[in-house]
Amino acid sequence: GGPGVATASGPTGPPRAPGGPSRAGGPPSAPSDAWAPGRRTLAAALANHDFRAAEAQAMLLLAQGHGMVELFDRVLQPMLEQHGDAWARGQVEAGDVAATAHDVRRLLARLPFPTHARARGTALLATPPGEQHVLGLEAFGVALEQKGFSCLLLGEMPLDKITAFARAHDLSPKLVCLSLHEPPRDTSGLRSGVRQLRASLPGTRVVLGGRALRLDPVLAASVGADGGAPDAVGGLRLVERLLLPLTERELETLRLVADGRTNRQIATALGIAPSTVKSSLDRVFEKLQVPDRAAAAALAVRRGWID
Repeated sequence: GGPGVATASGPTGPPRAPGGPSRAGGPPSAPSDAWAPGRRTLAAALANHDFRAAEAQAMLLLAQGHGMVELFDRVLQPMLEQHGDAWARGQVEAGDVAATAHDVRRLLARLPFPTHARARGTALLATPPGEQHVLGLEAFGVALEQKGFSCLLLGEMPLDKITAFARAHDLSPKLVCLSLHEPPRDTSGLRSGVRQLRASLPGTRVVLGGRALRLDPVLAASVGADGGAPDAVGGLRLVERLLLPLTERELETLRLVADGRTNRQIATALGIAPSTVKSSLDRVFEKLQVPDRAAAAALAVRRGWID
């Protein structure tokens, strides 16, 4: 992958079906083992390069309530990793690996998801030089777009060039997401690049993702990133935690609102005056840009800030 710029969904964006509940993040609505037969059917169709059957099965799983991001983490990403490992051992041809990657990319482009106003800022997604595994970034970009971010997929790019890109396009990104398939043998270059990103783009959160975080869980901390996650679901949780705009007291107030408590009941529970509860909620409404307590609680639940 070169340094060409695209949205996370592709240069022009594929057609997507509007409406319906968000499928990014959060657990499926049924026990995970209930989805196993459908996931096996999807994996078999992709292994046989039967794209029509794969697309139909993926659509069926989504229609039944399976999360799209979980679909990538549980089926698509493992398949790509298995094919890559099999190629490295000489068990499959490079063409077969490329064909599978093509089918996965095509499937990601065609799966429907609801679009939201991208008002939460810009996320830049890239891989350090030498990394060729960008499909995970594409899937994560789709998930971030569902959460209201505007995503630019930069592909393979030196970390200092990410800063130059942001400045050239007058961007103040909320996130820079870096994907790594293997932990680097020498982390000094990555550490230096992360340090420069944080210094040159103040306020930007730098997060790492990919299989490397599964092989080396402390990699993100060791190079000075804000956090890391090995899969898309964990990445979404990490982003929401890093960009959480509310204080712990404001979150606790929202939890009580979501439980149906009145201001007076919240005040009693927290040991404060009802007027303080009202002032706190007014600040919450302003921070979240919502009109009332119901909308604030719903947004907090949707983003995973409260249960």
